[in-house]
Amino acid sequence: MFNTVISKSIISFGLSMLLVISATLFANAAPAKNIKYGKWLMHCSDVSAPEKINATSNEEPTKKACALFQSVAAKSRPRFGLTILISKDDGSTTNTNSNQNTEKPAAMIKMLVPLGILIPTGIGMEIDGRNLGLTGFLRCLPNGCTAVATLTQVLLDDLKSAKLASFTIFLTPEDGLSIPVELDGLSAGFAALDQ
Repeated sequence: MFNTVISKSIISFGLSMLLVISATLFANAAPAKNIKYGKWLMHCSDVSAPEKINATSNEEPTKKACALFQSVAAKSRPRFGLTILISKDDGSTTNTNSNQNTEKPAAMIKMLVPLGILIPTGIGMEIDGRNLGLTGFLRCLPNGCTAVATLTQVLLDDLKSAKLASFTIFLTPEDGLSIPVELDGLSAGFAALDQ
């Protein structure tokens, strides 16, 4: 289950969300070209890798970090939209459940939405009409609020084979705004993250 733990406005929203993602995930990274996979873009950058520090080297070690992202706006309310970012789980997530049979995360999904939404409700997700539940927001910055969840291999496979995902943000407790995200290209793009 879902972890509980183009008009000018669309273009400007997408650009602002991409800037937030880039600043958050790829800090101090050199710019790189985005590669398109269906509706998704893959961005790779070199990021700092302190775990690879070598006592004999004078250069800061780096590693390649890649993620898929897509920015969409609600058709009925273009001011509200979201950016979805999916990356492979790099092992940095911790599983607080001590049960040894718990499936390890296969991917991370990050959802960035604009300010002005209802925070306590969280964000909901559906895959091809199947409700996966809600996840809470991790933090809000001046450019928007972020929710982060892990995806098991089963859920990731469901997402890769589905046609449409819907993410629901709440403007009031009674006003949920469902934003559809096309999944075309997700499977190929996710496979390319290994290359």
